[in-house]
Amino acid sequence: MNMTWRAPIIPEQEAAKAPSVWVYVLLYVLVELIAVVVTVWLWPKGQSTMSADFLLEILVAPSLLWLALCCMYYNRTFEDWQHKTQWWNLLCRSRFADWQHWTRSHLVLLDSTVLTPENDLAERMLGLAPSEPANPDKALQLAEFGNSRSRSRQEQVIEALVMPLTDSIRRVAKEGKFDIVLHAVRREEKLFLERSWRKLELPSASNIAWLPFDDELPLNDAWFSGQPLPDYRLVIAFQLHQGEDAPAFSEAAVAMLFTRPAVLARSKSLKARACIMRPIFAEPDTAGAAMASLLRAEQAPQKKIRNLWFSRLNSLAKNSTVAAARDAELDVREQDLDRAIGQPGPITGWLIQALAAEMVQHGQGAQLVATPQRGGVALNLVSVAPPPVPYPKDEDVPLLSVVWALGMLFLSGFVLCLRKIAPSVMSVDFTIWLCIGFMVLILCQAGLAFFDREHDTRTFHETFY
Repeated sequence: MNMTWRAPIIPEQEAAKAPSVWVYVLLYVLVELIAVVVTVWLWPKGQSTMSADFLLEILVAPSLLWLALCCMYYNRTFEDWQHKTQWWNLLCRSRFADWQHWTRSHLVLLDSTVLTPENDLAERMLGLAPSEPANPDKALQLAEFGNSRSRSRQEQVIEALVMPLTDSIRRVAKEGKFDIVLHAVRREEKLFLERSWRKLELPSASNIAWLPFDDELPLNDAWFSGQPLPDYRLVIAFQLHQGEDAPAFSEAAVAMLFTRPAVLARSKSLKARACIMRPIFAEPDTAGAAMASLLRAEQAPQKKIRNLWFSRLNSLAKNSTVAAARDAELDVREQDLDRAIGQPGPITGWLIQALAAEMVQHGQGAQLVATPQRGGVALNLVSVAPPPVPYPKDEDVPLLSVVWALGMLFLSGFVLCLRKIAPSVMSVDFTIWLCIGFMVLILCQAGLAFFDREHDTRTFHETFY
């Protein structure tokens, strides 16, 4: 099943209209007229019409035949098509539910630490704390971490990131395997991480992977594209000045502990702080369509999306994203991270997600995040866990037609009447076999409906999945 962000637009079929009641009236008149003509024509001369046999021929038998014909006509012209329509519409709704389920995949953030030159950055940006930060185009430094003979700045930053997470790390280490992704300027930074890890006496990770600065942020693509993930993953990312005369970015650091929803569901001790939803990628000229698809996925209620965060976007991507949010009638406040802490750097993608997650914890609703990706923009929501997708029930569309079964029973009753009316023509064996045949037709109807439905389902999946 190949899912994409393109929302399936499959028109549902309109329900068929039931046959007019006048059709059944005319059918009754026709059957009764034929019965009267045949009965009067063949009725023995001199025999009284005030008898049970006459009523059987002129009223009971034609009524049973009329009821049988009505049931078969109703089934073939309305009920059968109605069931096919209901099944088609059920497949359409199931397809949309599958798409929503795919779009609502997410990573669970268990814990995080953020280090920025501005304290309480997210709260101040949203106005929850005084003094809104404003440092456009500056390259700020983490002033509290200075060089010393005993410890490098990298070690100090790593320890400051990991210390608040020690309890969470020890807890997840007991419950399953975890690995570490280090996003730093050089592979050699792993040595500082390993040294700090031993100093804090933390349980060893199954693997430590280094992510270069020039790689795409896996949170925007790879981790949602089938790449296998461990039960727990700790991301440690930091960008520090390397002694340049004119640094290209402000210093910052972030640590984020992730897990998968399935792991969280079976754990009794872990609690989610926020969820980072599957992102959607868009070129600047398709930002409006991408925003519409994102909202159609209903990852979070639209009215609860309160803020639009962005960083490292060029003017075209930024303006198109803001316009898309406005066209979608989102009531959001713009949060420009680059204006708040100065020049962005390679780890800003992690930082902005962690800051948005902080505001989810502070009860500020869902947060919409826009970051650069492949020359365009990646949009994702950070929110609480999305609601489960409601799937339609298969039992609503029966295979066996009760109306058809009643028609076969009425037809069997008509045959029994014919046996009574013309025993010389309708032998016992012939009557029994006819009745058995009508009962078999009930099963045949259900069987044909089953195979027809299987064919429709297979064709639907081949076309729309």
